[in-house]
Amino acid sequence: MVFIEELVALQHTPMNTRVVTSCVAGLLEGPGFGFGIGCCAVLLAKLFQAGSLAGLGINMLLGGLLGGAIQRYQPLWAKRPLTGFVIGTLASWARYPIAWGLHQLVSSMPAPPLSIVVETCTALINGFGVALLLFVIATIQYQKLQAQSAANLEVRALLARMNPHFLYNALNTISALSKIAPEKVPQAIERLAFFLRSCAFWEKDLVSLYDEIQVVEAYLDIEKLRFGERLKISWEVTVDPKTVLVPPFLLQPIVENAVQHGLQNKKDAGGLVSIKVFREHQKLTIQVEDTGIGIPPIRLKQLFSSDIHPPHALSTLQRRLEVLYGKKGQIDVRSTPNNGTYVKICIPIATDESELSP
Repeated sequence: MVFIEELVALQHTPMNTRVVTSCVAGLLEGPGFGFGIGCCAVLLAKLFQAGSLAGLGINMLLGGLLGGAIQRYQPLWAKRPLTGFVIGTLASWARYPIAWGLHQLVSSMPAPPLSIVVETCTALINGFGVALLLFVIATIQYQKLQAQSAANLEVRALLARMNPHFLYNALNTISALSKIAPEKVPQAIERLAFFLRSCAFWEKDLVSLYDEIQVVEAYLDIEKLRFGERLKISWEVTVDPKTVLVPPFLLQPIVENAVQHGLQNKKDAGGLVSIKVFREHQKLTIQVEDTGIGIPPIRLKQLFSSDIHPPHALSTLQRRLEVLYGKKGQIDVRSTPNNGTYVKICIPIATDESELSP
């Protein structure tokens, strides 16, 4: 923004457009950032603009500090376009009295280059510029929030469908265990309780990979009690799961699809699910592969179709990744009938929620 303002200022030297950048920076990020951007604006103005910058330089710094003070003490006000208009106008108009006062104190200092009427008009224009930028930023943030809310509703709908289905299978497993292996019932109930408590994770944008793996293992523990030795699981995780953040229920629906639709429908009802998590080209890569019955080509083409109701779990997951990561989140699904299914997910590596941006 500083460089854009500088290009504008080069074409309209009398206009105090650089102060817009300083005000917006302060209002969004606080006094330190606003002051720093103001300093950058002053340095660029000094490099590209001849003459004294006494009044102009001071009001650039003033704009950043005023905006930063509002952001620190009244953060809700800082994002309002009206606040931006007032701060931008005051900081811009301050150029005239500052330059006039310095000229009176030191005769060698130049007088204000424009009349007070022109300076006032310029200040109003700059104030409008600050308000317009804040309005655009607020609009973008609102649209992003709406998209995230829609994605969370989709996740909730997915869980609403998934949990009763899984719960039915889990209770059948526990019922069977009570007859053939009653000593395993407490373990099954404990894992089921852990899994259901984990459903609260959907309210968060990100959880640790470690927590996500714990959810998947709880699910698989119950399925192993049902399948017995017929279900084989292979894990290969080469990143620190406690420091990497992922969207909640990123792995679980994929693994459940592999078990329920891939392995359960085989004649011998069993097979291998291989799960790999590793770093690849500055991205977190997750691969889930099974030795199940695979997906017919026609069905594979329909997985991500918006015409399917209710949407497939992979379609919902793709939507969530688009909201969280934009084009940086990718899903690749490959399948051959009778030879299993391969799902690959690539997302940016995040260790803090502040890194979550499309």
